[in-house]
Amino acid sequence: MFRFRSIITQHFLNSLLMLAFVLTYVYFGITFTKEMENDGEMINLAGSLRYRSYKLLAITQQSYDPAFHRESALLPAREEIDRIRSAFAYIENGLLRDAGERSEQIRQLQSLAVRWESQVIPLANQLVARRDVSSPVLVRFKDVTDVFVRDVDVFVTKLSSHNRADVIGFNNRNIVLVLVFLPMFVQIAYFSKKHLIRPIIALQNASELLMEGNFSVRLPIVFRNEVGLLTDRFNKTAAALEELFITNTNYSQTLGSLNSASSRMISMGSRGEIYQFACNTAHQLLSPDMVWLGLVEPASSRLKIVSCVGDEYNYTDELAITCDDAPTGNGPVGMAIKNREPRLVSIHDDVSGVWIERIQRHGYGSFLVIPLLTSHGCLGAITLYSKQPDFFAQGRVELCQIFANHTSAAIEAMNLLHYVVFALARAAEVNDEDTGNHILRVGDYSALLAEEMGLDSTFVEQIRFQATLHDVGKLYLNSSILKKHGPLTPEEWELMQRHTTNGARIIGEHPMLVMARDIALNHHERWNGSGYPAGLQGEQIPLSARIMCIADQYDALRNSRVYKPAIDHATSCAIITEGDGRTLPGHFDPEVLAAFTRVAHRFDEIYERLA
Repeated sequence: MFRFRSIITQHFLNSLLMLAFVLTYVYFGITFTKEMENDGEMINLAGSLRYRSYKLLAITQQSYDPAFHRESALLPAREEIDRIRSAFAYIENGLLRDAGERSEQIRQLQSLAVRWESQVIPLANQLVARRDVSSPVLVRFKDVTDVFVRDVDVFVTKLSSHNRADVIGFNNRNIVLVLVFLPMFVQIAYFSKKHLIRPIIALQNASELLMEGNFSVRLPIVFRNEVGLLTDRFNKTAAALEELFITNTNYSQTLGSLNSASSRMISMGSRGEIYQFACNTAHQLLSPDMVWLGLVEPASSRLKIVSCVGDEYNYTDELAITCDDAPTGNGPVGMAIKNREPRLVSIHDDVSGVWIERIQRHGYGSFLVIPLLTSHGCLGAITLYSKQPDFFAQGRVELCQIFANHTSAAIEAMNLLHYVVFALARAAEVNDEDTGNHILRVGDYSALLAEEMGLDSTFVEQIRFQATLHDVGKLYLNSSILKKHGPLTPEEWELMQRHTTNGARIIGEHPMLVMARDIALNHHERWNGSGYPAGLQGEQIPLSARIMCIADQYDALRNSRVYKPAIDHATSCAIITEGDGRTLPGHFDPEVLAAFTRVAHRFDEIYERLA
């Protein structure tokens, strides 16, 4: 069954119409040509009747010449008579093929043939045979021949007129045929231009725009045929390319943003800042509903959540995850950490367990666990939750993995920094062993004071571990000075004071250790300007150094040295807050001193714990 909306069917019908015109035209041409050939031959034969009639008259007259032998005229006369009879027969047969239109001409021809047979031939035979031929007979034959020839001329004229009428009729038929088919051809040309040429040109132009990167180009579907189907597929292809382009653009932009975030993260000064920044960045750029980051505690194999964003339902409060073979270690998070590969879970998955019930209860549809891998193990995992079951497409999973790797690198870099800092701090204490865990205690003291003063968590964490480098400049000091039982000489005291500038030189200008450098250089400066090495006063002294000033002073009082005994907590606090002649309250930032008085009891706890 034809599909009339199909352009193939439509053009097939158009082709049939054009073929019908061509065949009709050819048919008329062939038919007319054949008719013209027949008419021409009949006209020629009819015209030859006149010639042959006069020739027969001439032969007949020649036979009266005494010198002409009778038999010489008899044979040519009979041949001419036979030719004229054949001409009559051929003409009659030709006229009989179109008897309806040529009935009058047939009657005229038959009348001529009868006169020929009844009048001309008998007289011709009589004259040729010279039987009782008189001059009147010859005259009569000539008259009969003239009349016959005249009638033949009339007949030939009518044949010619009929032939000219046929030519005019044929031309008229051609004109009518052209006039009939010309609108059809115009319609066919218009149809082809509208339904085929224009859409194809439009497709070509749209394809060029598509190649130039204009993926928003679309074409209207005007016709429900193959061109319409092709246009629809072009639109779908363009839409798919546009979606792919947008996806890739978003992917590239997100990847660029993640790389920028990773660059910021790697230069941060504290672990807590890295943890929170990682969750904030993942929540902002990857668009999950919740993100949390957990680290494995090696001693207990427990996963400790250190940062979280988007936990509207206190979901993480219910989590108890380990990385061992206990039931709490067999969930997606524990398995991802143990197997060191991502785990994607959706409520559409054919799985069961407490954790799948928990995410359904809190309205989540899927979650993705990415382990934080390093070259020597797994630090923990970053886990992203979405309320959409199919949220984590392949591209988003890849971005999450990339960012998790960057986060792992940042955390590991910070761990390495901590390790190097503590290693350097321990090296600085090698000649001052009687200070014990001094570097750890002053870090905790400083963090406690910073927290009590309301400083942000990043500052608190930074001062906790960067304060440990406060005496790294003592690496330049001879152990004899550090372990001397008596007072230092002026020269030795000058060398001792240089440990601040030497410490700043050792630490250098790295942006991640700015606080450590400030503390090493300025922790012996005093609020009233009586300190060293530069005699700074007030807020000229960096805040970290002002905090460290009290922390270091407290621990120096509490700790026994070769040149002095240990002092108890109460006495140490009294010396700091009231003064003893050598140490005065004016040495300290009043705000830091006020914070110390509020948390002094906790200083004692720290000292006892790390003594």
